[in-house]
This record gives sequence, structure tokens and C-alpha cells, in this order.
Amino acid sequence: MNTRLLLVMTILIAASGCKRGVCEPAHESAKVAPITGAWASHKELIPSSATVCGNIVLSDNKVTDSLSIDFADDPNPWVTIVDHLEKQGFDRSSQSIDDPDAQLATLRKGGTTVRIRTSRYKGRTSAVMVLETKP
Repeated sequence: MNTRLLLVMTILIAASGCKRGVCEPAHESAKVAPITGAWASHKELIPSSATVCGNIVLSDNKVTDSLSIDFADDPNPWVTIVDHLEKQGFDRSSQSIDDPDAQLATLRKGGTTVRIRTSRYKGRTSAVMVLETKP
């Protein structure tokens, strides 16, 4: 009986996993808000497989150049984002991919720069994209 109970509990724990929910903040102090600012007019830069969580909020101030996105079932979101931007004519100017749980990249096209950082937390990868535009 105890063996069965242990087996059932193990299966339930494994089935539920420890994945966080889509757009669930990785840190308790982090918040997101609806998409506004520069990102509202540059939605084409966001991969279609991403769930847009919104602009980052720091100390009750919305940072409209920083966008939080999440990926429910993408096996490699960093590649997805970089490929998406490169197909739109962006060139990689820097990248850091040594850490399997956090990757960075900067891509540029004309006067537009997109910085990305992907992070794995509780079994799910999310990303922050920072947009800079120059006239």
C-alpha cells in the first residue's frame, strides 16, 4: 500500500512539474503592464510563438522600452527571437550564449537596436527585449 501511494505521489509531482505559469514573474518584485510606448508600434519584432506579457514595471514606473515576453512550448526561445529578427534584416552585433539558463544578444538594423535576454526559471524560458530607436 505504501509503495502504491509513493508511486502515485511521484507521478502526480512529475506530472505537475515545477514549471511556472506563462507570464508569471520570475521574481516576486517584478511586474508587467500592458504593452505601450515604442513596442506598441513595433509589434512585428516580437516572434509569433511568444506570449506578450507587457512592459516591465520597476518601482511603479513603467519602462516602455523594455518588454517581457514568455514562451510556453518553445524548445529554444533565444534562437527563435534571433532568427525572427535576422529574417527582418537585423544583424547580430554581440551575443553571450555560454550559460544554458541565460543568453544575451544585441541586434541592429539602421537606427533600431534590440537587446534580448532570455532566462530559464522554473522550467520555462522568458525573455526581456529592450528597444532603442534613433531618428
